[in-house]
Amino acid sequence: MKRVQRKIKQQAKKGQKKAKVWKRDNKVMISIKDLVFKERQVRKLTERYIGSYIIKGVMSANVVILRLLI
Repeated sequence: MKRVQRKIKQQAKKGQKKAKVWKRDNKVMISIKDLVFKERQVRKLTERYIGSYIIKGVMSANVVILRLLI
C-alpha cells in the first residue's frame, strides 16, 4: 500500500510547476486570457496582456497587491 501511495505521489508531482517567487517592486503585466468583457472585440486583435503594474506587497504565493505604473 505504501509503495502504491509513493508512486501516485510521484506521478502527481510530475505535472506540477513551481510557483513563481514574487518580490516587491517587480514589474508585471496581467494576462487577459480568463477575463470576461461585456463588449468583446475580435479575440485575435485584442492585446494578450494589460497594464504595467508594480508589485506593492506580497500576501502569499498566489496573492499580490499591485499598483498601476503610469
